Amino acid sequence: MSTTSTNSGPTLVCLPVRVSYDPSVRPSVDDTVHYFLLMVRNGAQVIVTQMVSTHDAVRGVLHFPNLIKLNDIMNDFRYELEVYAMVRLSLLWWHELRC
Repeated sequence: MSTTSTNSGPTLVCLPVRVSYDPSVRPSVDDTVHYFLLMVRNGAQVIVTQMVSTHDAVRGVLHFPNLIKLNDIMNDFRYELEVYAMVRLSLLWWHELRC
């Protein structure tokens, strides 16, 4: 995971995607989609990003569009960043397969 920022702008959180999750690499019959969201914790403060999918990846990287702003932090603050994933599998029934 990486973050990028400009001197005057907010931080953008990026998450690299496994090549096997990239829909442009997988066979066209596999329409499995991976969804991700981030949860940032600082004490009692919890911030959750919007969910993004592997179909939103740009060059193998997911960009989370949310602004993450921590309020009332101390000099020695700690935060936890958790990544949650969900997979939507495609279901093919035997009568849908064409041989």
